[in-house]
Amino acid sequence: MASTIERKEHSQVVISLETGIEEWKAALKQAYNKNKGRFQVPGFRKGKVPFQLVCQYYGEGVLYDDAMNEIANKQYPEAVKEHDLKVVSRPEMDVTGLDENGLKYTISVYVKPEFELGKYEGVEVPYKDI
Repeated sequence: MASTIERKEHSQVVISLETGIEEWKAALKQAYNKNKGRFQVPGFRKGKVPFQLVCQYYGEGVLYDDAMNEIANKQYPEAVKEHDLKVVSRPEMDVTGLDENGLKYTISVYVKPEFELGKYEGVEVPYKDI
Protein backbone atom coordinates (compact mmCIF):
# COMPACT_ATOMS: atom_id res chain seq x y z
CA MET A 1 0.00 0.00 0.00
CA ALA A 2 1.32 3.41 -0.95
CA SER A 3 -0.20 6.47 0.69
CA THR A 4 0.61 10.16 0.58
CA ILE A 5 -1.12 13.10 2.21
CA GLU A 6 -1.73 16.63 1.06
CA ARG A 7 -2.72 19.26 3.58
CA LYS A 8 -5.20 21.84 2.34
CA GLU A 9 -6.69 24.90 3.98
CA HIS A 10 -9.14 24.76 6.90
CA SER A 11 -7.58 21.60 8.37
CA GLN A 12 -8.55 19.44 5.40
CA VAL A 13 -6.29 16.54 4.45
CA VAL A 14 -6.43 14.53 1.23
CA ILE A 15 -4.99 11.02 1.51
CA SER A 16 -3.97 9.46 -1.81
CA LEU A 17 -3.96 5.66 -1.79
CA GLU A 18 -3.07 2.97 -4.31
CA THR A 19 -3.61 -0.74 -4.42
CA GLY A 20 -2.15 -3.36 -6.74
CA ILE A 21 -4.08 -5.41 -9.26
CA GLU A 22 -3.80 -8.60 -7.20
CA GLU A 23 -5.38 -6.96 -4.17
CA TRP A 24 -8.10 -5.48 -6.41
CA LYS A 25 -8.92 -8.91 -7.84
CA ALA A 26 -9.06 -10.38 -4.33
CA ALA A 27 -11.46 -7.61 -3.28
CA LEU A 28 -13.66 -8.38 -6.30
CA LYS A 29 -13.80 -12.03 -5.24
CA GLN A 30 -14.76 -11.00 -1.70
CA ALA A 31 -17.47 -8.71 -3.07
CA TYR A 32 -18.75 -11.61 -5.20
CA ASN A 33 -18.85 -13.93 -2.18
CA LYS A 34 -20.72 -11.29 -0.19
CA ASN A 35 -23.35 -10.75 -2.92
CA LYS A 36 -23.59 -14.08 -4.70
CA GLY A 37 -27.06 -14.73 -3.28
CA ARG A 38 -28.43 -11.78 -5.29
CA PHE A 39 -27.44 -12.99 -8.73
CA GLN A 40 -29.79 -15.03 -10.90
CA VAL A 41 -28.81 -16.46 -14.27
CA PRO A 42 -31.01 -18.89 -16.20
CA GLY A 43 -29.77 -22.44 -15.71
CA PHE A 44 -28.28 -21.79 -12.25
CA ARG A 45 -29.82 -21.79 -8.81
CA LYS A 46 -29.84 -18.46 -7.00
CA GLY A 47 -26.47 -17.96 -5.32
CA LYS A 48 -24.74 -20.69 -7.36
CA VAL A 49 -23.69 -18.60 -10.37
CA PRO A 50 -19.89 -18.76 -10.95
CA PHE A 51 -17.84 -15.56 -10.66
CA GLN A 52 -16.89 -15.44 -14.36
CA LEU A 53 -20.51 -15.85 -15.43
CA VAL A 54 -21.63 -13.06 -13.11
CA CYS A 55 -19.00 -10.80 -14.71
CA GLN A 56 -20.20 -11.73 -18.21
CA TYR A 57 -23.93 -11.55 -17.49
CA TYR A 58 -24.09 -8.49 -15.20
CA GLY A 59 -20.72 -6.88 -15.85
CA GLU A 60 -17.86 -6.60 -13.39
CA GLY A 61 -19.09 -3.14 -12.37
CA VAL A 62 -21.83 -4.55 -10.10
CA LEU A 63 -19.10 -5.64 -7.69
CA TYR A 64 -17.04 -2.42 -7.77
CA ASP A 65 -18.75 -0.59 -4.87
CA ASP A 66 -18.32 -3.44 -2.43
CA ALA A 67 -14.77 -4.14 -3.64
CA MET A 68 -13.77 -0.49 -3.20
CA ASN A 69 -15.30 -0.42 0.27
CA GLU A 70 -13.46 -3.62 1.16
CA ILE A 71 -10.11 -2.12 0.15
CA ALA A 72 -10.77 1.29 1.70
CA ASN A 73 -11.87 -0.27 5.00
CA LYS A 74 -8.45 -1.93 5.23
CA GLN A 75 -6.21 0.83 3.91
CA TYR A 76 -7.83 3.96 5.37
CA PRO A 77 -7.21 3.14 9.07
CA GLU A 78 -3.64 2.10 8.26
CA ALA A 79 -2.99 5.40 6.45
CA VAL A 80 -4.48 7.43 9.31
CA LYS A 81 -2.25 5.60 11.78
CA GLU A 82 0.83 5.87 9.52
CA HIS A 83 0.52 9.65 9.13
CA ASP A 84 -0.66 10.16 12.74
CA LEU A 85 -3.82 12.05 11.77
CA LYS A 86 -6.49 13.04 14.27
CA VAL A 87 -9.58 12.79 12.09
CA VAL A 88 -12.73 14.67 13.12
CA SER A 89 -14.98 14.13 10.09
CA ARG A 90 -16.45 11.37 8.01
CA PRO A 91 -14.20 10.35 5.08
CA GLU A 92 -15.19 11.18 1.51
CA MET A 93 -13.81 8.78 -1.10
CA ASP A 94 -13.11 9.66 -4.73
CA VAL A 95 -11.79 7.14 -7.25
CA THR A 96 -9.11 8.67 -9.47
CA GLY A 97 -8.20 5.64 -11.56
CA LEU A 98 -8.81 1.97 -12.17
CA ASP A 99 -6.65 0.27 -14.76
CA GLU A 100 -4.42 -2.77 -15.29
CA ASN A 101 -2.11 -1.49 -12.51
CA GLY A 102 -4.81 -1.43 -9.86
CA LEU A 103 -7.00 1.06 -8.05
CA LYS A 104 -6.06 4.67 -7.21
CA TYR A 105 -8.28 6.77 -5.00
CA THR A 106 -8.30 9.68 -2.59
CA ILE A 107 -9.99 10.16 0.75
CA SER A 108 -10.71 13.66 2.05
CA VAL A 109 -11.08 14.25 5.79
CA TYR A 110 -10.88 17.09 8.26
CA VAL A 111 -8.39 16.83 11.12
CA LYS A 112 -7.89 18.68 14.37
CA PRO A 113 -6.26 22.03 13.58
CA GLU A 114 -2.62 22.55 14.42
CA PHE A 115 -1.70 25.70 16.29
CA GLU A 116 0.98 27.15 18.52
CA LEU A 117 0.24 28.61 21.91
CA GLY A 118 1.58 32.07 22.59
CA LYS A 119 3.31 33.07 25.80
CA TYR A 120 0.85 32.20 28.53
CA GLU A 121 3.07 31.37 31.48
CA GLY A 122 3.70 34.19 33.90
CA VAL A 123 0.67 36.23 32.77
CA GLU A 124 -0.99 37.87 35.79
CA VAL A 125 -4.64 38.81 35.91
CA PRO A 126 -5.90 41.27 38.52
CA TYR A 127 -8.39 39.72 40.93
CA LYS A 128 -10.90 41.71 43.01
CA ASP A 129 -12.46 40.16 46.08
CA ILE A 130 -16.20 40.84 46.12
